[in-house]
Amino acid sequence: MKFFGILCLSMIPIRLSLSLCEDMKRKQNLRKNLLLFFQHILFEIENFNREQKIIFEKFENPILKKSGFLDELLDEVNSAPCGAFGRVMQKHLPSFGFSRQISDVLLTVGEHFGTQAKNRQIEELEELISLLKTENEKEKTETENKIRITRMVGLTAGIGILILML
Repeated sequence: MKFFGILCLSMIPIRLSLSLCEDMKRKQNLRKNLLLFFQHILFEIENFNREQKIIFEKFENPILKKSGFLDELLDEVNSAPCGAFGRVMQKHLPSFGFSRQISDVLLTVGEHFGTQAKNRQIEELEELISLLKTENEKEKTETENKIRITRMVGLTAGIGILILML
């Protein structure tokens, strides 16, 4: 019975490290899907002349939908279209965990979306997509390293507790 308690105790740091790894992967996946969202918007603006509501409705993404981002965006566009994208973006920025530079560009694009000439919107979206691609690649490498380290620390701590308690 004592061994079972020690074994359970040693599992705590392992489980915590796995939970942290899942959170890092979730954030990385969210950012990747946001990039897809902006690529969709750029495609729609370049090839069609649709309202922002229709552009947002046409984008089906379970990860952004689960985060509440798409639903809030559509609600906001339905109630007050001017600046809706910027307001929702500002609310959700912390969950994406972007650098200050990308956050500023995201807010700028969000505030101006639907209020500027088509060419200007395309330029801003292309700049944003380029920054997001660069940041996502850098973040992917960093996240993989952090996950590897976190798993090792959790496993080492769990084994250490097990050895100390026996």
